[in-house]
Amino acid sequence: STQKSKTLSRRYVHKTVEPLAAKPQSAKVDQPQSETVKVHNRSTATLPKIQKFAKPVVKKPTSTRVMDVAPTVHPMVQRVHAASKQPQAQRIPKPSSILKAEAIQKALDEAKPVNKRQRMKVQKTKTQQRKLHFARVATACAIMLLVGGYFTYINMPNVSVRVAAAQAGINATYPSYRPSGYSLSGPVAYNDGQVSMKFAANGSSQGYTLSQTSSGLDSTAVLERFVKPTVGQDYTISRSSGLTIYTFRGNAAWVNGGILYTIEGDAPLTNDQIQHIALSM
Repeated sequence: STQKSKTLSRRYVHKTVEPLAAKPQSAKVDQPQSETVKVHNRSTATLPKIQKFAKPVVKKPTSTRVMDVAPTVHPMVQRVHAASKQPQAQRIPKPSSILKAEAIQKALDEAKPVNKRQRMKVQKTKTQQRKLHFARVATACAIMLLVGGYFTYINMPNVSVRVAAAQAGINATYPSYRPSGYSLSGPVAYNDGQVSMKFAANGSSQGYTLSQTSSGLDSTAVLERFVKPTVGQDYTISRSSGLTIYTFRGNAAWVNGGILYTIEGDAPLTNDQIQHIALSM
């Protein structure tokens, strides 16, 4: 028997809707990383109860970038690696003598002038220093010669008297006092046991002779044997520093240490001048 159609209540039953399949997304090969963008139907996205029955989307595996040329190492890096891998020879410490020599040589090299101008300047300075040194040496030598000549000139009479005394065999000396205006004239004369020297006045023919003769006489014997027989009673006696000096007519005689000293000549010597001569012997 036929039955009447019955309408179902739409309140509790919903129309079945087939879910839309997600569009497949293609991955780019030339990019290192690709992202899959999901595109959903607006109606499906807004109906979560229906979305859970949708077919799962299968993700395609991302392909890695393939390089046409393999990476290579830079030649300079290769040389550095090769040099580092080579065995290094063990360094032997240098002796101290070699280190000192190298340090001295380095200091000498650093002290050398670095250019031609400096070398010329150094050479010029050295030349000037040599000339100055030579001038100083020459001046010093000249001064020494002058001083030596002066002392030789002064001491020449002493040297001559010593030589004559050695030849005569007596201890003769040169007087350190000379009357003003008188100087030694001629060489020192000597005989056996006697030395004599002549002093002349400057600009005049007057002078006196000082003689030294080896003798064993004393002061009394000199007066009796030498003075009185010559001038009689015309003499003067002066005593000083243990010496007895007889002066007569510008001449004189005295004895000291076994040597008879006599002054003879035409020089107008005073008693004081004769006494100074006697004390300077």
